[in-house]
Amino acid sequence: MYSYKRIVFRGLLLGFAAGLVVTFFDSFYILVPKWYVPPSYPVLIAVFNTILWTGVGGLSGVALWLYMLRKKEINIFLSNENYYWSIFFLVPFAVIYGMLGRLYIPVFPWFITEAVPAYDRSLSILFVAGVLIFLIFYLMKKTQWKNYPGCLFVFELATFAMLYNFCANIAVIQPLQNFCNYMKTVLNIQLELAHMQIIIYIAGLLFIAGFFAAGFYARDSLLKASPVNKIQVKIIVLLFVAVSSLTGFFTLKTRIYFEKAIPDGNTGSPFFTGTLPRVILIVLDTVRADSISLFDDSGATKNLRMLANDSLVFDNCIATSPSTIPSHATIFTGLYSSEHGTHGILGTKEISRFRRGLVLPPLSEIFVTLAEVFKGNGYKTAAVVSNFCINEKQGFTQGFQIVNSTGSIGFLYNIYPFRPAFHIFCYITNLYPKYTLYYLTAEDINRVSIRVLKSISSKPFFLFINYLDAHAPYRPPRPFLGAFVSKTFPQLYSLEQHIRRLIIKRSNWKKWLSLQRELYKGEIAYLDQQLGKLFYYLKETGLYDSSLIVVTSDHGELFGEHGSYGHRKTLYEDEIRVPLIIKLPYSKQVGRQSKMLDLCDIYPTILSLCGMPVPSDISGKPFGDNSSLALSEFYNFDIGRGRAIYFDRYKYILYEHQREPELYNLDKDPEESNNLAKTESDTEVMLREKLSTLEEKHVPRSKLSGWESKEYVEELQKKLKALGYIQ
Repeated sequence: MYSYKRIVFRGLLLGFAAGLVVTFFDSFYILVPKWYVPPSYPVLIAVFNTILWTGVGGLSGVALWLYMLRKKEINIFLSNENYYWSIFFLVPFAVIYGMLGRLYIPVFPWFITEAVPAYDRSLSILFVAGVLIFLIFYLMKKTQWKNYPGCLFVFELATFAMLYNFCANIAVIQPLQNFCNYMKTVLNIQLELAHMQIIIYIAGLLFIAGFFAAGFYARDSLLKASPVNKIQVKIIVLLFVAVSSLTGFFTLKTRIYFEKAIPDGNTGSPFFTGTLPRVILIVLDTVRADSISLFDDSGATKNLRMLANDSLVFDNCIATSPSTIPSHATIFTGLYSSEHGTHGILGTKEISRFRRGLVLPPLSEIFVTLAEVFKGNGYKTAAVVSNFCINEKQGFTQGFQIVNSTGSIGFLYNIYPFRPAFHIFCYITNLYPKYTLYYLTAEDINRVSIRVLKSISSKPFFLFINYLDAHAPYRPPRPFLGAFVSKTFPQLYSLEQHIRRLIIKRSNWKKWLSLQRELYKGEIAYLDQQLGKLFYYLKETGLYDSSLIVVTSDHGELFGEHGSYGHRKTLYEDEIRVPLIIKLPYSKQVGRQSKMLDLCDIYPTILSLCGMPVPSDISGKPFGDNSSLALSEFYNFDIGRGRAIYFDRYKYILYEHQREPELYNLDKDPEESNNLAKTESDTEVMLREKLSTLEEKHVPRSKLSGWESKEYVEELQKKLKALGYIQ
């Protein structure tokens, strides 16, 4: 009697083999260039695939046993075993694998509503169905291996995997794109890209068909020559191939990644001329000032609070723009947005490309950046950046000898139409959510930063670190999700709201905003935990006490305040008031500071603390200047240029058009709900005159050229879309 255990065990073996085959093909995604792959990824994807498909195989075995029990045709089953397994296992595998690979839930909260469309929407499904039909009819008539228990359908499984992955992803597979470019530029083959892809598509299908045919022929020959080919040997071989591909590809990718990220190089000058040998500048992207608690235990930012105890803390630091690129440019140059020009240009021919957005030019090479100053004074300079808009083409790598500004392997979830099912599992369960995110999370930024520190800490160094975790989409890992989402099953509630908002388009706006704020708090808590790990490493290695550590943010975030959500929308406090913590070496000065300053003042403050001369032609002042005005500005297609200045207890906002001027007394009205522009007209006129004086003083300092090219605009557009800055 062919027992229940024997059938289920065979199903488990088939599922385990399928998991190994899928793992082998999933391992090729590790080789995608420019993406960081954490050490946990190969292990997790192997464990996930083997558990998933072994479970599917076991269920297939149970279903087959129940079917045979009802039919009471065990003898027929014994003589046609592989025929039945092709129906009860291969068919479910093909359907489930194809469905999971294409299943997509929008990760980003408002600007991406669907995945990249597959190169072919249904042909690969038809090809897989054709293989299944052929196989089933073949097994009905062929007696050569229908009763062979060692058959694991490896060639069929591999054929399905190749068809799904190749046919859907051909347009985004980097080596194929490089081949097409080579054919056009080097070999001068005058074919449109679409025609080249069709030729490659047909060639790929012929290769897969040849592989499948060769597999059949080899298997028949093998069975004739060695009928005692044990299934255990096949499992071991498959296991070896899957593990070898994972470890080999990961080792190769890691070596290439870190060799590029941390190259050997000489310092800019052999002579160290500063007074402080170690400077660490940390920008917490999208962290608003009131999201962290530095002076009481009410918040979840205990590590930043511990840093604040050793530091000068500035309560009134203003971002010079509610947008990443211009704020970072200000930090790096000591100039305002209107001076360095990266805040945007309106009225260009390219405006239609950005759908009511704006063109953001790169930072001009004529400016001397903070990194260039340190490099010229004998420091080793390095940047580890999570926000990949802070890159070479945008002009932010000037002066940095080591630069790491790459995306995460999680980005393939949004780039590849067919992808490993592990990523959708991570999204639905919120286990390892970083594998659905486009950027390096704080954990991985720490890993890269520590590796960089090990390579430069023996020399004077300037290290810039950018964390992006507080930027949308908010995907805090466990346990930080449940710590702030006040629901019994926070992930299910979050998933429900996400589906309502982005898929079925029926959501409660207040509930959505409330959820986003709670998720944001979770991200802040997670970020604080990871900062604690970085600080712990600095203390363990003796770098903490002797280093100048500056922690700030580029802008804040809105969660329904003033009717807006996100950033780069307004000049209200929630968007432009940011934290600023400056820890001097050995904590020579500590305490809370109430003076007004803005991000423009960070550049000269760091130089003055390092004993370096401060350039006279920059706008910032060391630790600010009581006689100066804090200024923030941005461009928007609808309102043109917007500017906000702070003077005494007042804040004045002036827009180019559409919106009325706004005047607030922040001492009495910190939420900016009572516009005094009409009732205190004298103050409004005085601040308008001061703003006019600032405009005459802070004029554009460079004429940009070359950035208007179609290639530059299109590449920048992709990056800004990924971050939600444009539709």
